[in-house]
Amino acid sequence: MEYLTLLLFVVICYGLGFTILKLVKFETDVLEKLIISFGVGLGTLPILGIILSFLHVPLYWWVFLILSLLVPMFLLIIFFKNKWLKSEQGVEINLKTYFSNYFSTYFSNYLSEGLKISKSTLYTLIVLVMFLAILYVMNKGAFVSPWLEDGDSWGHMGYAKYIEIEKTIYNPEGIIVSHYAAPYPPGYDLIMGVFFQVSDSPYWTMKFFNILFISLATIFIYFFVKEFTGDKNIALFSSLILTIIPSFLSHFIWSHTLGIILFFPALYCIKKLDIDKTWLLPSIIVISSILVTVPVTAFYFGAFLGLYWLGKVISIRKLNLNIIFAGIGGLLLSLIFWVHMFIIYGLEGVFKHLRLFKDGVISFKKIITLQGTGAVGGEANYKLLDFIWVNTYNMINNPKGIGLMLSFIVVIGIIYLIYQLVKEHKHFFKEENSWVIISLIWFIFALFSVLGQYFPVRMPYPFRAWSYLAIPVAIIGALGYFKLVELSKKIQIPHLLIFIVVFSGLLLTSGYQKYTVNTVVWNNENFYSFDEVQPYLWMKDNLPKNTKVLSYCGDWLDVLAYDKLQEGWKPEINKFYNNVVNMTTQEIVLFMKTYEYNYLIIDAQCLKKYNATFANERLQEAIATSMFEPAYDSQIGVILKKI
Repeated sequence: MEYLTLLLFVVICYGLGFTILKLVKFETDVLEKLIISFGVGLGTLPILGIILSFLHVPLYWWVFLILSLLVPMFLLIIFFKNKWLKSEQGVEINLKTYFSNYFSTYFSNYLSEGLKISKSTLYTLIVLVMFLAILYVMNKGAFVSPWLEDGDSWGHMGYAKYIEIEKTIYNPEGIIVSHYAAPYPPGYDLIMGVFFQVSDSPYWTMKFFNILFISLATIFIYFFVKEFTGDKNIALFSSLILTIIPSFLSHFIWSHTLGIILFFPALYCIKKLDIDKTWLLPSIIVISSILVTVPVTAFYFGAFLGLYWLGKVISIRKLNLNIIFAGIGGLLLSLIFWVHMFIIYGLEGVFKHLRLFKDGVISFKKIITLQGTGAVGGEANYKLLDFIWVNTYNMINNPKGIGLMLSFIVVIGIIYLIYQLVKEHKHFFKEENSWVIISLIWFIFALFSVLGQYFPVRMPYPFRAWSYLAIPVAIIGALGYFKLVELSKKIQIPHLLIFIVVFSGLLLTSGYQKYTVNTVVWNNENFYSFDEVQPYLWMKDNLPKNTKVLSYCGDWLDVLAYDKLQEGWKPEINKFYNNVVNMTTQEIVLFMKTYEYNYLIIDAQCLKKYNATFANERLQEAIATSMFEPAYDSQIGVILKKI
């Protein structure tokens, strides 16, 4: 079922993207069309789910499937009717004969040229190989730990599970399911919740979809940079750098992952506005989804988009109103969510939930200088060594560092840009150089954001800005590499030798460190040892999905994380936890019967919350009543089945 879930995800994303891009002028090769359609479709899911929930349409997976297939199926029917089933004389064609002729014609171009592959196709295939490589690394690291990552992931699991069961993004009256529930933007959890419905293991789905999002950046940046620069070589090397650079995301589970990878489909659509105004629609849709996925990413995307516009203005001295319209349109569309949240929770309630409200005041300074900007809630004063020297240990939520070799080629790229600005300043500012100017502006802004602790005004969360810095670093680093190659030709050093040295340097000073950090076991705040998690692993492997399990002392999120169900968003469950110490075994059994819970888990959380004596007494009481029988028994935890 896990792979069926993945297939459904691909079909829905592609179908939505295909539907939207049928409205634009899009002439490119088949592979690029497929991938960009998928990317735009992924960027449509969050805002589409919010609109459906706003209209009180339950968020069933099949609703998204139907919407994604309406246009493709309609066009397919028309195609069959007008093209496939009738010849020029109006005689029906045998479908078997048609497909045989169709595919033989399709491959004849390759066969007639001796199976030659175009450079564009070859580069795309290389990018797909890099995608599979980073997916393998992230997959290895994500599943080496028998738990979700520390902190954020548990909150995301709680809200996503709520969406799976209740089919809405809106909280029950008087309760906010988790910190990541509305009024926090729900885009990430909405996607997870929809696909939890068809997965046998939400545990697997949350981990795998998260690493899939991360890995897609390798593909998406290639097509964006190719469109942005008009240079396939720079695009390919940018993709390589983003794949290797330590500071661009880890497999940490949080909404930041989805928000930042949507940068690339959004910016791709924005760049296409230079050719065709109809790209305004997909631009607006993907931008709106970024704005309803994570607040910090929304801020940084707004900054990147504004600086993109500024770079274009500097380059061609035109206002480029379509870029402004795209940004405003995305903002207005996202207000379907935000205005509704302000109506439900009020201005103070929303800003309190987003942690932008303090001492009864919402101030501009508070929003710009968000507190807790360090790696774990403290401040971080980054130094030169933090950029050029990367260790095999790092922050897990957003690693820092670039690496020695990558820093070297980035410096070469920056020196080249400054040289060109000084030497050819009268002729430098033109359309074909706009990408260079924009990349340099992005780099300055992102570097300023990372080094925010040194300035009186700083951008939100400097440690998170490492991921945004990685984007211009990838582009400028690729430029620096090819300028190094040009220089090597002048002094007669073979291109292959330069590539081997640089590529090896990138692997040794950036790639190895990224691999190490992302493949070791990460600790978490819910379990202190492998022994403590064993009852939950048994439960995950031996009980059906969504079996109702009541945790006596633990967090209800622990149960959800291992594919079982405890409805912690319901008032009666909260009331149970507040009174459980004073309840008799008979009262607990009655509660379980009333709310259809079949299993009770007493584990190490009881030792932490109370003490060993209390845990043992309650366990013996439960067994002595003959109302329970042990389903799993160990020194560290017991799972009891209600008889």
